[in-house]
Amino acid sequence: MRGPVLGVGLAALVGCYSPTAPIGLACAPAGSPARCPAGQECVVKAGAEVCLPEGASGDVDASVDAPAVMIDAAIDGALPDGPSNWWNPAWPKRRPLDVTVGSNGMPAGYTVAITIDHRALVLTGQSLASGEDVRIVRDDGTPVDRVLDTGSAWGGASTKLWFRANTTAVSAGTVLRFWVYYGNLAATAAPASPAAVWLFADGFEGSTAAWSFGTGVAVSTARAHGGTRALATPPTTQASRGGSVSAVNESNVAWDVWCNIDNLTGLDISVFLRGRAGSVWQTNLQPVGPGTSERWNIASTINANYTEVVPPPPTSPMAIADTWIRVTFYAYESRMAVDINGVRAVPVSGFADVGASNLPGDVGVDAWNALAAVWFDDVTLRRLVLPEPVIAVGAVATGP
Repeated sequence: MRGPVLGVGLAALVGCYSPTAPIGLACAPAGSPARCPAGQECVVKAGAEVCLPEGASGDVDASVDAPAVMIDAAIDGALPDGPSNWWNPAWPKRRPLDVTVGSNGMPAGYTVAITIDHRALVLTGQSLASGEDVRIVRDDGTPVDRVLDTGSAWGGASTKLWFRANTTAVSAGTVLRFWVYYGNLAATAAPASPAAVWLFADGFEGSTAAWSFGTGVAVSTARAHGGTRALATPPTTQASRGGSVSAVNESNVAWDVWCNIDNLTGLDISVFLRGRAGSVWQTNLQPVGPGTSERWNIASTINANYTEVVPPPPTSPMAIADTWIRVTFYAYESRMAVDINGVRAVPVSGFADVGASNLPGDVGVDAWNALAAVWFDDVTLRRLVLPEPVIAVGAVATGP
């Protein structure tokens, strides 16, 4: 809830909704049956939500009740959006965060990321080393869950955080305003539920009820990327040994998996998506040729027919034994791509049009040939749209 609403007494709120209510009083909280009396609408003036005659102009979101409007976008900057709408005075610092939706809109439950120099904040005494003071708050004053990227850490120069930007689909060109608050050195645990951020996430530290496992596939404590457990597939020769997330049935996604391999000889493993009866799309790690090193590709298996659709580019990174490798497999409509350790690998840049049908399915991992165990850990799944939303972080402001 925004500051001006919190600061209005009961008598003022009652007056705002009397038959002869004056103009310029604070709007009722978002979600109320009526935010303003008849003949007035809620607009933003100098960073505060107030009731003015219908048709009055505001900073950006002139009619906050209207659908598909820009919500406190970049025009509504540091000066008009100053301390008057400060979320919580215990947090002395904040930065505006604008999510601009691309030309194909943004589906419901979309997950986006920001990167901050948390190390600098900690060294200057502006943030806790644990990061618990770092909060992401909607422009209406609602904090949202945020989680660390599986390859990131608090206290880093490039700490990466993910959060869910919306609950319903958003049209092209919409700008959603959030705020990054920090600096409360007495802050306790921040909202950080993976289930509130990702379509699916698993570090294999708890229940695996969402999975379907092949023969011999199980959670193991022998190796882990994060925590103490990871999913392990047994040695296998031309027999599928993997797991799929049966709780997922999605088409346009980014599927992120950490892999660790003991023996690269004759190896054939995959990270797959859009899996269903008779069809699966995968990025395969296998030898490029006799005596060559393993590299990632994009392939399909449809009606038991395996096809390498995008061969590994010569510059594709080679696998390294006993080393955690991050594989991110993207699919949007007929286009696909693969990142290895955060760098585009297949194709060399952009996305390849692989002619894939846009049918939903599950996601998972698999070993087909492996002389030793293969481990998978810290998997995350999010929806994907191209172009992805553009994220812009504004200047630091100091609050009350």
